[in-house]
Amino acid sequence: MSHIGDRYMFSSDLLDLMRSMAKWPTGAALHLAVFLSFCGCVQSESNDGQTNQCDTASPPVVFVHGFLASGDTWNQHTNRFVANGKCRQRFWTFDWNTLDRESDHTTDLLAFIDGVLDTDASAQVDLIGHSAGGGLGYELLSSRAGASVVRRYVHIASFPSDSAAGPPDVSIPMLNIWSPADKIVESADIDGAINIEVPDVDHYRLATSETSFRAIYEFLEDRQPTQLEGRNETEISLSGKYLTFAENQVVPDSRITVYEVDSMTGRRLSDGQDIDVGTGGEWGPISVSSGQNIELVAHHPDPDVPPVRHFRPAPETTESQFYLRTMPDPSSLAGILLAQFHQSTDKTILVVYNASGSFQYGRDSLTLDGEELLDEDTASAENTTIALFIFDLNDDGEDGAISPLFSMFPFLAAIDRSIMADDTQEMSLKHNGRELKMPRDGRGQGIMLAVFDE
Repeated sequence: MSHIGDRYMFSSDLLDLMRSMAKWPTGAALHLAVFLSFCGCVQSESNDGQTNQCDTASPPVVFVHGFLASGDTWNQHTNRFVANGKCRQRFWTFDWNTLDRESDHTTDLLAFIDGVLDTDASAQVDLIGHSAGGGLGYELLSSRAGASVVRRYVHIASFPSDSAAGPPDVSIPMLNIWSPADKIVESADIDGAINIEVPDVDHYRLATSETSFRAIYEFLEDRQPTQLEGRNETEISLSGKYLTFAENQVVPDSRITVYEVDSMTGRRLSDGQDIDVGTGGEWGPISVSSGQNIELVAHHPDPDVPPVRHFRPAPETTESQFYLRTMPDPSSLAGILLAQFHQSTDKTILVVYNASGSFQYGRDSLTLDGEELLDEDTASAENTTIALFIFDLNDDGEDGAISPLFSMFPFLAAIDRSIMADDTQEMSLKHNGRELKMPRDGRGQGIMLAVFDE
């Protein structure tokens, strides 16, 4: 049975892509580098303020993200686990290219889990899959080899099945979290699983909300959590991955520069700190001050590729799954999508990313210099928009054109807007009242990416 794509409520073209994802070819080479690329994503206890007293009673946790997503889907839940005394270095994220129809992702996931078990000296992991990651989880657990390395399985906002995951004669405890408000996947109760129906929560927020964390924690730990949010800290450590947008590919010979910025203008206050990127895309940890807005610039080794400048409000807690994006290979599907960023170097390209949920018209507000950006076209409940791309689509100085390519994809939306660069002015973004200011710089100085995490 196909578990990936059959119930996505997308266009017919995208449904064809998603259906084909379930038919991974067999006999593909085993890519042990898939595991190695994650070793730098997890901070040691000394880097995040934990002591050796953190709880190691349960198995390590492996998270699997969904379509077009990446490991930072799980940043908030990881911080919540740590706030409840769990060890940060025992939470692992498996990044995969959900647009790749050729690779054997199931075999890669099994190799990754084997690497986690070797590193952690454990016999099994707890596995958590969201959306298409849940379909991949089902594929893994359908084999005896996959089922043998998983103690408990959590299926979030993913495809329903006739029965719980696992071979017919193998019982794997399973939690299924779903919502009737999910407009991306038609989920439902699954026989043999513990089923949690969460009303009024969208597809992406099911993987980030306090409600889902409480259910996951109780299922994995056999007790209720005492904390539902990450702990606030004065000394904060950041680390994560540097990967291509949407496809999660490593770019060799990359580097990052970190700046402190003025919260009133978004302009840089320091000369910047250069950071090397590891062979698996890992970077950090670095120390930042609580309450200090920052800019992280992802430099591509090809000088013709514009850097991506990540701006975010001041972090309040240590994060080990802080992901930075760069431009994908121009010949790839994601590269073709972003090839529309061809506009003049004196115009601003702005991307706004919601790291904790979707932007939804009628529920949320997102303004640029006081003008509301959300409407039925850009942020319908059916699209579950988590990233908005704002740029002059035809480089003609006119607003309002439609991008057929962006319209094919859920989670993404394009707004045709000509924003002229002006080094004497800043842009003001407000998401549900939370403001982030950024320089009004042109494409020649980099693509501007704003990160809101609520």
